[in-house]
Amino acid sequence: MSEPRSLELILHHEVQRLLDNFASVMRVRVVFFGRNGEVLRRGRGEGNCRFCQLIQKRFSVEKCIKLDQEKQASARKTGKGQIYLCHAGLWEAIMPVVLG
Repeated sequence: MSEPRSLELILHHEVQRLLDNFASVMRVRVVFFGRNGEVLRRGRGEGNCRFCQLIQKRFSVEKCIKLDQEKQASARKTGKGQIYLCHAGLWEAIMPVVLG
C-alpha cells in the first residue's frame, strides 16, 4: 500500500468517529500525527487538558513540544510505543501506526 493510500485510510471519517468515541469513553486525548509531527486527526477535536494548558502557558510550551518530538522520533525509529512521564508529571503514550 502506498503512502498516499495509507494517509487516506487515516483521514477517513470512520477513523475520526473511532477516535472521538475512544477519547470520550477513555477520557484521554488521542491524536494521529504525521511523519513530520503534524496533527492528522484529533479525537473529539480537543486540545490538551486544562492542567496542561496552564503549565504550558505559565512555564512554556517548548518543553512539551521538544519531549513529544523526541518520543515521536523514538517511536518511529524503534517501531515501538513510548510510555513516559512528561515534565509536569502526567503520563503520556505515543504509539507508531504502521500501514501497508
